[in-house]
Amino acid sequence: MNVISRETYNDLRAKINAFDQYVDEHFRKGRKKQGWAVYAPGDVPLPSVSNEQRSQVELYEFCHNRPSQYVCYIKLDGPKAKTFTAVTWGGDTLGRGVLLKPRMVKLNQSTIAARRWGINFAGINGLNYEGTYYSDKGDFAKVKAVK
Repeated sequence: MNVISRETYNDLRAKINAFDQYVDEHFRKGRKKQGWAVYAPGDVPLPSVSNEQRSQVELYEFCHNRPSQYVCYIKLDGPKAKTFTAVTWGGDTLGRGVLLKPRMVKLNQSTIAARRWGINFAGINGLNYEGTYYSDKGDFAKVKAVK
C-alpha cells in the first residue's frame, strides 16, 4: 500500500474542491449537495481528477485524519467467507476483518427483510472499527472506531 505524499494530496484535494465547487454552483442549482449532478465531461472547464486519484485522496485522509466514523465497502474473501477486506470505492485497502453474527432486519411494514452483519476490522490507520455490513445494499458498511 502506497499512500501519496502530502504535496500530492494537497494538489489533488485542491483540484477536487475546485471541481466540486464548480459543479455545485453550475449544475446543482439549489438542489441538495448529495444529489447527482448531470453534465458532459467537457462542460467543466477545470482539470479533472481520476477515480484512482480520488481513491488515493480518500486513502490519505483515512490514514492521516483517522476518522471516528466511516463508510467503506466490503470485499469478501470468497462466497461463503467470514473474512473480508474493507476497501475504498476505488478498491484501495483500508483494513482486514471478520463477519460476526448476522441478523434479519424488517425493512418496512411488509414481510420484506434483509440480512445485516456485524463486522469488525483493524484499519491500516492503527484504529479498530466495528459496525454494520449491509450485504444486500451494495456491499457497504457503516463503521465507528472503537478502543
